[in-house]
Amino acid sequence: MAGIPGSRNIKDMGNAAYRKLMRQEAIDFLGGVCDMCGTSEDLQFDHIDLKSGEADRKIRRETGGSRRYNHNKIQCKSHLLKECNKDVRLLCKCCHKKWSTAQRAAAFKLLASLSIDQQIKLTNDELL
Repeated sequence: MAGIPGSRNIKDMGNAAYRKLMRQEAIDFLGGVCDMCGTSEDLQFDHIDLKSGEADRKIRRETGGSRRYNHNKIQCKSHLLKECNKDVRLLCKCCHKKWSTAQRAAAFKLLASLSIDQQIKLTNDELL
């Protein structure tokens, strides 16, 4: 994976250092700038598909979500990032907040457009 020196001993890395390394690899892979404004500051991951957030869960599931550090784990994360690229994008903190606020407003409008019976059913389904 680009950016990881071959001599780096993954086993000697602490959990925080490993997460920081993987976060930077993901940022680099996704282009390193906010998709909305182009800044490279305060970047966050935005799950485009709200109903799943599947990218993070899949990466954790496939890599064991544990402190078992090895080169294969990094290769696996690299492969999964490519596979999940459609589910995640980079937004700066400011744009992410604006986007999330707009999504909540749109979701409320969509819910309000349903009949009261549909609203109740949908809300009850979420409670289960």
